[in-house]
Amino acid sequence: MPAEPDPFSTVYRALWTLAEQSALLSSLVRPFNRIKFHDESWSDPRKDEVSDADLPELVLAVTQMTAQIRATSSGSYATMNLEWWLSTGDTSVHRTVLPVMWAVFAAMTPWPAIAPTLVSWKDKPFIKKVDLMSANLGLADRERNRGIVGWSAIWGCEVQLGFATRDVIDSNSEV
Repeated sequence: MPAEPDPFSTVYRALWTLAEQSALLSSLVRPFNRIKFHDESWSDPRKDEVSDADLPELVLAVTQMTAQIRATSSGSYATMNLEWWLSTGDTSVHRTVLPVMWAVFAAMTPWPAIAPTLVSWKDKPFIKKVDLMSANLGLADRERNRGIVGWSAIWGCEVQLGFATRDVIDSNSEV
C-alpha cells in the first residue's frame, strides 16, 4: 500500500469530513444513518432492512470519473462525480428532504477554505473546484427507499482535481 492514500480516496473522505463538520447536518442525520463506503473494517455499511430510526439516511456514492491526461505540458486533470443519496421516509418536504438538502449545500459551501487543510497529495493541494450539480427528488423511488414511502433525492456533486503530471507518473513506482 502506498505511503499516503490516493487522491480519489482522499476526496471521498474529505467530502464526508465537510458534511460531518456541519452541526446542522449532524442534527438532521444520525451518525449510523450516514452510509460511508470508506470504512476500514471492510463491512458493508448498507442496511438490508430499514426502520423509522434509520431515516433520514444519507449516502455518498462515487458515480463517474473523467480525466485529461497531460492536458497541459505539466498538468493532468481529473473530475470525480459523486452523488448524495437521501432517503427520508417522510412525505413532507418541510420536515426532512429540503432541510437535509439545505444542510448538505451549507456543508459543502466552505470547501475553498477547508479543503487545503483536509487534502493534499505530494504536499500540494489538488482540489480545484467542488460543485453541487442537479438534484432529482421524488416520492416514488421504492428501490432506494427500500419500500418505505417518502421523499428521496439524488444530488450530483462534481469535484475537479489538478495534478503535476510528473507526480502522477512517479506514483507508478510507489508501493
